[in-house]
Amino acid sequence: MKKIISLSLALMLLLGVLAVPAMAEEKQPSKVGVLSLLNFNEAKMKDLMTARGILSMLSSRPPEDRQPPEGAPEGAPEGAPEGAPGKGGPDRRDMEPVFFDSLDEMLMSLNAGRIDRMEIYETTAKYLCANNDQLYFMDDSMFDKDSPAAEILLTGILANNFAFMMMEDHEALRDEFNTAIAAIKEDGTMEKLIAEYIDAAIEGKEIAPIRIEKIEGAETIKVGVTGDLPPMDYIAPDNTPAGFNTALLAEISRRIGKNIQLVQMASPARASALASGAVDAVFWTRTSESAKQRLSMSEEEKQAAMEARVAKGDEEQNAKIDEALSLVSYEDYMAADMPERTITTEPYYTDVIVTVKKKPEAK
Repeated sequence: MKKIISLSLALMLLLGVLAVPAMAEEKQPSKVGVLSLLNFNEAKMKDLMTARGILSMLSSRPPEDRQPPEGAPEGAPEGAPEGAPGKGGPDRRDMEPVFFDSLDEMLMSLNAGRIDRMEIYETTAKYLCANNDQLYFMDDSMFDKDSPAAEILLTGILANNFAFMMMEDHEALRDEFNTAIAAIKEDGTMEKLIAEYIDAAIEGKEIAPIRIEKIEGAETIKVGVTGDLPPMDYIAPDNTPAGFNTALLAEISRRIGKNIQLVQMASPARASALASGAVDAVFWTRTSESAKQRLSMSEEEKQAAMEARVAKGDEEQNAKIDEALSLVSYEDYMAADMPERTITTEPYYTDVIVTVKKKPEAK
């Protein structure tokens, strides 16, 4: 009996030893930091990541046509789109989204190794990487931009528009902002502001605080700022608002003839501050203009657009694109981060989501 027990124990120990390597090889989900969205839970965010992965795979350039991302460590995939199975990145289905209320919290988690990568706007990614040589980001240079999948990816599912958000009873103010934004674009001022407050910041130049001139006797509009999305929403070292959005508001104030008072607050507090009337407007990003246009199309226009897209690809490509689009509808995407009873101005800046990673430590 003792021999039988001993043999059984030996067998169990052997099986245990064999199981350890198997467990070690089990694929662990990659943790991806994302900024919280009001109406997207973890499951919906995973659907969005999967859709991005499918479209990235379909639109990636051949390996010989790719270049390593700027600042990437030696040996990194040559521009392989993140999440493209067999293209140098993990399948998005194996990614676990980790939500953060602020960029600072997400960046600290990346530096501490609590997340493997983070997804953020390319403008902010460039700013972060310019100021931290331990970071690099995957840009869109690996995509064949003429492919139907890339068109959906870069103008739709990865694209976001910056706008000002207000409550729906502020339509008159929204219209004033829209008129000013249109004029600022038309006369070249917008390009000048982008060069001075976005491009310059990415190049490492110091951004001076911005003074919004006071208009005597004029109505005052309160606008919430966070400083949590440089160089767009940015707080200078002396703790005063600066950056592109503040410069744009200074222009809007001058053109609509109203004072604009900046109210600094934490990013998660913006929606409640707006709803309570503590501020009249906030900086916001909303989902793509192409998604908005899609929702306004007639059924005949939607059918024609689908037929044009299908004509560009083969049967397998079209089936994969349909799979991606089935995961996140245009309605879902437009409502992803829109509080109830809110409206936004026309977009004044468009950016795409990119992946930021930390360079491995030298051994």
